[in-house]
Amino acid sequence: MNLEPYGVEKQPSPQGIPLHDLLNKDTLFPIIKQYASHLDTSSLAIAGSLFIKRYAILVAASNLDYYGLQKERVDWWSTNHVL
Repeated sequence: MNLEPYGVEKQPSPQGIPLHDLLNKDTLFPIIKQYASHLDTSSLAIAGSLFIKRYAILVAASNLDYYGLQKERVDWWSTNHVL
């Protein structure tokens, strides 16, 4: 799956975080603090909002890429229909 057109670069990682763990405050808080530091902001609300938006982009991009893979279409946008 190539997500580079969506600004996602693959990097080797020894582990990930299961989705259900993102509902745990003890897991999510350090992630938001690190993201706030990356964004150079002291507002955890801003960092949390931007983190969730970025996460949503990654989920949507991977789903759209998978749709194109299943339909064997490189240009899925021209054949997509939203009801």
